[in-house]
Parts: sequence; C-alpha cells; structure tokens
Amino acid sequence: MQIRSYDAEKTYITLISDNDLILNTVTITDGDFAPDGQPPEARNLDIVVDSSTITAGIITVTGTDANNKSIAESFDLADAFTFTSTLNFKTVTNINVSGLADEDPGDTITIGVTDGAQLFEGPGILETVTVNATTGPYTIIDGTTDAGSVVAIIAGDVPKTFEYHCVIKTGLRVVMAGTGPLTVTWTL
Repeated sequence: MQIRSYDAEKTYITLISDNDLILNTVTITDGDFAPDGQPPEARNLDIVVDSSTITAGIITVTGTDANNKSIAESFDLADAFTFTSTLNFKTVTNINVSGLADEDPGDTITIGVTDGAQLFEGPGILETVTVNATTGPYTIIDGTTDAGSVVAIIAGDVPKTFEYHCVIKTGLRVVMAGTGPLTVTWTL
C-alpha cells in the first residue's frame, strides 16, 4: 500500500451545496450538454429531471475524480428522475442524454453538487483537520461515499481543530448536514 504524505501541505475548502452549479435548469433533449460550472473540489452530483411523461432515457456524466482520473457514471430515467452520483466528480467535461422517450417540451434537467466533498482518494496519513462550522453539523470520514460502511473520524457542530496521526485507508471526505458554509483545512 502506498501512503501519501505531504510535509505541512494545507488545503482549504469552503463547502456549500448548490443545486444547479453544474447545469442550470434546461430543457432535456437527446444530445450533449456543456457544464455551466465546475465543482470546487471532488463532489457527488445531484441530478434532477422534472417530467411526468418521460418513460426512458440515459444520462451519462463524464469528468475526472479527485486523482484526475477519467470517470463516467450513467443514470437510467426508467428507474427514477432524481439521482445522486456514487462517483465524486472533480471536473465535469460532458453531460449526455440519449434514448429519451415520451418527453414533453417543458421537461427539464438540473445538475448540482451535494453537501459532501472528497478531499482526497486513496491512502494517506492524516495529521490535522480544522473545521470552521458555522451553520450545522459535519462529519469527517475515511471513505469515498456517505452511505454504507464508513468510518467516522470526527463529528461535531462547532469550530474545532483535531490533531491526528492516523492512516486514512480509502480517502478523506467531509459531509455537511447544515446549509453551510463549512471551511475545512487539513494537513497530510
């Protein structure tokens, strides 16, 4: 296992959810959509299709992850109209819609970012984490998703600095339950 260690490298993020950062509400049609914005750091995406008539279609989002590797994730409109990506997108390069069936001219799609951020993926050694929480609870976890079996490193609802000298196994992630902003500084 390769361990990442950066001497006194600090990275800052300010976490706030934004429901249309990636793609402002537009009419959904087959074809490619260029993103309107980019996540400020690797984030899960929230995708909302507003329709009462669509019976089929695939939305595919392509981009890069926290380690700048190419990623893509697809969502099936036959299953639902609201999705949260399982992948963490650092960049979004394209949004493709294909195979739409029974869409109406007023049907729309909107893509935003969730209230969880992937600070890095892969193993590393965490030295310190400083959280400036102003509007709600937060959790710092060792993982790449908010669901399933994750290891909570810290949780709280007030500004605090946590000193650690621990190994992160899969990645460092912060999840905000309030409305933000939440500023995080960490040292690896």
